[in-house]
Amino acid sequence: MVHYASALMPHAAGAHSSGVTQPGGWININRGQWYFVQVYYLVGSGTSGNIQWWLDDTLEGSRLAYNNSAKVPRYFRLADIQGVDAGTSGKVYYDDAKVDTATIQQSGPYLYTSIAALPSGVWKGGVRLTNVATKTALDSQSKWWYDTTNQRVYISQASAPSDAEIQTRNYGIDTTSVTPSHIAIDGLDFQKQKQNIRLYSWSTAASDWTIQNSSFQTEPNTGDISTAIYGTGNTGTFDGITVTNNTITPWPNSPLTYVNNSYGIYFTGVTGKTPVSNFLIDDNVIGPAGKHAICVWHASTGTISNNTTGGNAESSIDVKDTPYVKITRNVADNDGEYSIIYDAVDVAGSTHDGEVSYNHVTRGGQNHGVDHGHGPNLYGDIALHATQNTVVKYNVVETSWGSGIYLDDYASIGGGHDNSVIYNVVNGNGTGVLLGGIDLGDVVNGVVYGNTVYTAAQNGLYFSGGAHSTGNVIKNNIVT
Repeated sequence: MVHYASALMPHAAGAHSSGVTQPGGWININRGQWYFVQVYYLVGSGTSGNIQWWLDDTLEGSRLAYNNSAKVPRYFRLADIQGVDAGTSGKVYYDDAKVDTATIQQSGPYLYTSIAALPSGVWKGGVRLTNVATKTALDSQSKWWYDTTNQRVYISQASAPSDAEIQTRNYGIDTTSVTPSHIAIDGLDFQKQKQNIRLYSWSTAASDWTIQNSSFQTEPNTGDISTAIYGTGNTGTFDGITVTNNTITPWPNSPLTYVNNSYGIYFTGVTGKTPVSNFLIDDNVIGPAGKHAICVWHASTGTISNNTTGGNAESSIDVKDTPYVKITRNVADNDGEYSIIYDAVDVAGSTHDGEVSYNHVTRGGQNHGVDHGHGPNLYGDIALHATQNTVVKYNVVETSWGSGIYLDDYASIGGGHDNSVIYNVVNGNGTGVLLGGIDLGDVVNGVVYGNTVYTAAQNGLYFSGGAHSTGNVIKNNIVT
């Protein structure tokens, strides 16, 4: 199991506190505190060092550091030392070794330890504790609080726990420094990271990555991306990423709970850079994400198929500024905005030659038009915004809060044309607002035919039109 989380009490490697001392001498320790002592590295001419711990001038124990001729960082726990009564402070003696001490201190019914920045989480026994806003809210052992003024983590505990952790690592796997090709990740369990796998290529042309048969659980990442699998780059690229047969539990895993930049899978670039191409996202089960279960932005050429997801605060599948994408045979239910949206938002004409087919989509639009920062009134099951030469076909679209299928060539950045909506079954849409089963906005050279639309709240087919509307064909649909 891949499981990255640094231990609660010892400082992580490379982040030494003022407790790091020079070799040969005493470290004073205070009564009523717990100390966890670790060897950092050996520094003298020899290759081993002696550590002893004392209380009231009585030797309580010792340990000889193992041979370390390379003199590289070697971390291991030596002892837990507790001062219990009033009197002389205890001491730790060391010889020919650096040591790093970290303390858990008692403050009334609480224990605390120092850490320089707000952690992403605190865990005990593998269970994530709840972060509370004030010290007085620490009314159970299932909670923690961060004192920003004194840079301390507090928990409510009578004695020092042996199974507590502070989460400090952001990534489970990170390719920023080294970006190889031909890699398979198979059958692993990722937990407690802000980004479980970060595929970032600074300048390397990497290829052939497969991530399969694994489970993922993410944590919040304030001001940055929280996601199980993140694919991006600077001038580097990933050609050929397959993500298949995984179970993904994104943050916050609570239906219709908005958390900005929280995703299940997120592939992204910027205008003029498409770091991810030839991707396959297939047969994954993705729990409710704070934003989108699957988001692909500024990529090229891929298939999103056979995935099951729902309860996302915005969309199950959001693909934008990305041409040649097939979105097919997915199941999406109970999403906040459009369950599936294929659109251009940054560059007119960037999203083209796509297909949205054979999907079963129900109960889209459940946030009822709440604006999360990019416009209100986005609600429905399937939408095309400003796409070109894209077809929506053979989908079953049911019980959305708004439109069943919405097509607008001049939504967002505009410039769309020649899109088709054909052979779909559209049932019972407009449960919350009086919209049609199939809604057409400002559409250019659109084709709508062969669809079956029934029990819509208002209109089976509704064409509002716009300044650019021309050349549209609507025929051979069954509307009841």
